[in-house]
Amino acid sequence: MIIFIIQNLNFNQKALNFSFFNQFPSFYFTNFQLKKSTTLLFLINFMASKQIIHHFYYRIIFTLAFYNLNQLGLFILYFFIHIFIFIVIIMVFIIILPIIYINLNFQIKAIKIILEMTKEFSYFNYLNYNLYNCSTLRKFNTFINTFK
Repeated sequence: MIIFIIQNLNFNQKALNFSFFNQFPSFYFTNFQLKKSTTLLFLINFMASKQIIHHFYYRIIFTLAFYNLNQLGLFILYFFIHIFIFIVIIMVFIIILPIIYINLNFQIKAIKIILEMTKEFSYFNYLNYNLYNCSTLRKFNTFINTFK
């Protein structure tokens, strides 16, 4: 349904007169009618502005989308998004989790102190609590200094 709606949206070259397209060379937009997906352009614009994926990847997706390859363009976009998510998952499970489980005793102490800190930090907005007088911060600093 969404793809059907996307494919029935026709764009002229006049539709390209907004700032997002100025960073691309002019030869991408010459002498052909455009039949494009607004959602794809929005996603690429968002990803470009947030620098979620590398410039090279979204330029490939962008150019593919401009040659009436809406479904292929969307597929490639989702493909790169999933690669990005997969890399984040790998980072969490291969890099962070082994560090967490190296020393469970250390981890349990750290979790307890972080929980105490969150209890005290939750009152900061209401009480204008002085950060330096926070007892758990002092505990946390001594706890960190013991491992240096």
